[in-house]
Amino acid sequence: MPANSELLLSRIYSKDFVDFITVGYPQYSFDVINDDGDGQATVLVNISSNCIEWEGIYQCVVREKTPDPTTWTTEPEYLKYPSTPKITGYKYDRNLYIDSIINGSDVLYECIATGIPKPNITWIKIGDEQFRNIQKEHSHSQGPLLHFPSMTEADNGYYICIAENSVGRIEGHWKRFEVSRYKPTMKYDSVPIRTYTENQILNDGVDGKMEVLVHGKIT
Repeated sequence: MPANSELLLSRIYSKDFVDFITVGYPQYSFDVINDDGDGQATVLVNISSNCIEWEGIYQCVVREKTPDPTTWTTEPEYLKYPSTPKITGYKYDRNLYIDSIINGSDVLYECIATGIPKPNITWIKIGDEQFRNIQKEHSHSQGPLLHFPSMTEADNGYYICIAENSVGRIEGHWKRFEVSRYKPTMKYDSVPIRTYTENQILNDGVDGKMEVLVHGKIT
């Protein structure tokens, strides 16, 4: 920064109206975090006001303390009012019934949340302290997306979406995922495959049996 100069914060209301904030609100301070001694400096602006009316466009101004001062300005930045996270909904296949999932289904369930700063979104499984470690290994959860490529009974349980930022943290409603339906399958138990003629089948019979599984049960 030039010698005999001051650092100011200004708010831009329109292209014709710029207000230099020197007293009152929003309360702010400057921290010079890097000064190379050659007129170049990095400055951190700390604004302590938490009122939403101070959301707007700001810029930093360096102004000489002279009768006819020269000024230098930064590019304008829009400062948004910080807010706690809010879970606004979930994105998923509307044909999916999470409490009656078919075994082996590919299940995608995404949590949607807003907040400033942008919240970090994760999933946890109730009663499973290791879920966060397991999810990294098996890719069940990647940020807001809960994904089971082939869901089984081992994945049954209650899951919660959590959104958090520097302002706060919120938990969504418990979501119960349960595999309770099964595709019909056939299980064969017989001697090695042999070829029979029609007469052999009619006269001698076939040594073997076949089990049909419906909903995971033998019929």
